[in-house]
Amino acid sequence: MGQPRQGRIVVANPNANIMHGRTLIPSLLGEYPAGRHWLCCAVLAHPEPRSGEKLWQQPQDFARIVDGLKDRFNSVLTKNQGE
Repeated sequence: MGQPRQGRIVVANPNANIMHGRTLIPSLLGEYPAGRHWLCCAVLAHPEPRSGEKLWQQPQDFARIVDGLKDRFNSVLTKNQGE
């Protein structure tokens, strides 16, 4: 599905999150040619590993969600170009 991306974990600086002192931020790294691209990913975090695994087995319809976002973005983009 498009260009491959490499998963990375960014370790946040101390005190970046006052609720949780040790914060990890999931990220994706990839290279794309100049132009317009749609990027999406699914990230699931849960304090109970077994519960998280069960939730991951119930994926959402991301294609439908992305198509809806594209339609919304394109309508805003078209409106702004007319101004």
